[in-house]
Amino acid sequence: MRAPTTARFRPAVGAGRRAGALFAVSMTVSPTPGEILHGTTATAYAADQAPLHAQGRFQSL
Repeated sequence: MRAPTTARFRPAVGAGRRAGALFAVSMTVSPTPGEILHGTTATAYAADQAPLHAQGRFQSL
């Protein structure tokens, strides 16, 4: 019986890379809408709640 060669297992490695790439793309794209919505509403909320004399301090990082 022959020893298995790496040529037999290459499709599995390619499938793993594709699955890894798909996972990376989905994990990058999925939080984006939440970040967009949070950024706009958080800034507006800070501007509304801050006293007039301290608005710059409330919105700074």
